[in-house]
Amino acid sequence: MHELVTVLEEFGYTWFSLDRAYEGLTYRPDGVVHVVVDSSVIFVEVDERGHDPLHPSYTPLKEQTRMKALKDVAMRNGKVSVVFIRVNTGRLSEVLPQQVETVREVLASIHSSKPKGYHVNYVDYRDDHVHVLESEKKESGIDSVKKFHTENFDEKVRRIRASDLR
Repeated sequence: MHELVTVLEEFGYTWFSLDRAYEGLTYRPDGVVHVVVDSSVIFVEVDERGHDPLHPSYTPLKEQTRMKALKDVAMRNGKVSVVFIRVNTGRLSEVLPQQVETVREVLASIHSSKPKGYHVNYVDYRDDHVHVLESEKKESGIDSVKKFHTENFDEKVRRIRASDLR
């Protein structure tokens, strides 16, 4: 998270690390910081497990419910915009430098456009990932879902996974 926090500070954002609660709402994050920007809040999440559908703790409904609950609490507290940036590290323990650059680009876009509503930005998730597909459904209530792919990230993850199998 340190590299991502540094990027947040570059934009002048005040960030807070979430371990167990947000405004009294408890949940189990993979690793989350949240940023208050004027009347908006940005949640930056590091997803070390890639939200693997085969992992026993993962269900798309549980993830959508958690994100919606965070959004609802932020909106009740007067925020006009809630944005998630979800970074898939492909089961690695750290965010790669190339991914930090991708997040910097996403933050620059958010910073300049100041979106209103509920938005999710996926960094390095496959387009057909179950969580991305759930977010794109009409009933999810998300105003926009954007996907960003860090150059060469997928190939590196494939090589790491192949070496794990040996």
